[in-house]
Amino acid sequence: MGMKLPNTWVHDFGDFKMILDDKDNDLSRQVKHTGSYTDELLETKVIRQHVKKDMIVADLGANLGFYTMLSASLVGSKGKVYAFEPFLHNANLITASAELNQFSNVIVVNSAVADTNGETTLFLSPYYSSEHSLFDFHYTTGAKSTHETTKIKMTTLDEYLENTKNEKLDFIKMDIEGSEGNAIKGMTKALTINENITLLTEFWPNALKNAGVEPIDYLKKISELGFTLHHVDGLKQQIYKVSIEEIEGIMKHRMKTGFEQYKEVSLGSWYTTILCKR
Repeated sequence: MGMKLPNTWVHDFGDFKMILDDKDNDLSRQVKHTGSYTDELLETKVIRQHVKKDMIVADLGANLGFYTMLSASLVGSKGKVYAFEPFLHNANLITASAELNQFSNVIVVNSAVADTNGETTLFLSPYYSSEHSLFDFHYTTGAKSTHETTKIKMTTLDEYLENTKNEKLDFIKMDIEGSEGNAIKGMTKALTINENITLLTEFWPNALKNAGVEPIDYLKKISELGFTLHHVDGLKQQIYKVSIEEIEGIMKHRMKTGFEQYKEVSLGSWYTTILCKR
């Protein structure tokens, strides 16, 4: 491998290997303690069910690259995976993991996906690199009242794809810490040129609100694009079709009770995943 990555180690998931980070308190810590990505077993199942050989996949908010490597192992050498990750350290880990697996079909894009192109600020979470965001969550840790930021590039998905001669995506996974509502405005073409495209998106109401987007408006936008919504319910470990009204009811109930003990709950929030299909 061409780059030196201190404080890292390799884990073999069977279908692929990943370079993980000793300083990462999320995915890497889970894998070290349990041997698997325990928080997102159902999301992993969804990827395996929907990503097939020769597909073109976009992983938006790729973090350390778990879904990138999984998708690359599924699409094969004639398929392709675009991994968009704005935080350079994480992007370097993804590149190194792709090289380790000899996945020449992985294209790492060190950029955020948004509704416009240019440069912006990435707010770095003091807790999890998976929670770095384009919007300030006002984290505090101990006596430190502010957290670090870094300048990054951002692009719309549609404009990026124009430079690939408008490749048709088959599957999009999007987990970008509240930016989903803005990013979807910049991927209308990608979501319409392939009628059979599937979208797997995080739905984190408080993060969407922090970005100036009403959570239900985000779901309405997806629905207006012709998608049917399916709740990837981590609590019940089930996937089932839902209306916007039904997911709104689930949201209000679970945000009130707070019985899902995921990392965001400790920060006064709740999130889930929505599978969007036509």
